[in-house]
Amino acid sequence: MDKERKTLNAEELNLANQFIRDAYVSGFIIATKANFGAYQVVANFSVFRAARQAGFETVPAIVGSFDPHIADELSMIDDILKGKVCPIEEAQFHRDHVGKSSRRQYAIQNNLSPTTLRNKLQLLKLEKSVQEMVKQHQISVGQARTIAYMPSHKEQRSLAQLCEKSSMSVRRLEQYVHQKKSMTDILQSKDPDITRLENYMAERLGFPVQIKSGGKSGQMLIDFHQPLSLVNAIKTLSPIVSSKILVAAEIKIKELGSMTFKVSSESKAVRLAQLINSMEIGTGFSARLVVSYNTLTCFDQAYSLLTGEALAEPV
Repeated sequence: MDKERKTLNAEELNLANQFIRDAYVSGFIIATKANFGAYQVVANFSVFRAARQAGFETVPAIVGSFDPHIADELSMIDDILKGKVCPIEEAQFHRDHVGKSSRRQYAIQNNLSPTTLRNKLQLLKLEKSVQEMVKQHQISVGQARTIAYMPSHKEQRSLAQLCEKSSMSVRRLEQYVHQKKSMTDILQSKDPDITRLENYMAERLGFPVQIKSGGKSGQMLIDFHQPLSLVNAIKTLSPIVSSKILVAAEIKIKELGSMTFKVSSESKAVRLAQLINSMEIGTGFSARLVVSYNTLTCFDQAYSLLTGEALAEPV
């Protein structure tokens, strides 16, 4: 690289970091010789593009002769390693390359467990429209894999549509598909995943927690008996308070009665925390913090901030 080149700007530095990161994860650029002394990049083209735009004059590469079929395979493998291929396309790739090998042998050769390979291929049992829902992220891979056990394509479509509308957890879906429980009973009963999250949050926070989930929207209800704990919770949530995550504090003070404060922005949440902190509160304090969310991403954000841990599976 030219040592006299000007200092990289922020965008170029970002591209350079991408080059370094991608090269570290996926190894070298793979190229083949073309006409007139040129080279054609077969795999890891994103690394080449980032390096070129960031001003690098040379990049590490493996140069060889590849027929078009092998070149396509290398490109697909590169995309799979980077997570750029949707689960359906990845499953199709594995199906097409198992060949005469046993699935177990193919899995071992490709650093997969036989169970992981089986789970990936399970998605190909889905009806085409349901596969498309997976590609469009309308249902999760876990939901899709469970739905694939239904032999009827009509049932697969119905379940997929129900999952999209209600955001049914994989565990509840498994109760219907594998345990043959009534869907009416499942929908009317409390989701065991919700109960698990309530108990975990209560243990982390030290206060009772309820989660009222209505599909992709719902509420967290947290009961406090200490003003400072309520203030800290509001401050913790303030960066994400918006039109999609609303916070309401229903406060009861023996000397003052009941008060309800609703906030819909970070600045208002901060001011509410300051207001509560400035109150002269004696005994008889109780408060319920109501966190309303209208997307599962918002729930994940609130959960992570309050517990200090990322949510492994969406509600």
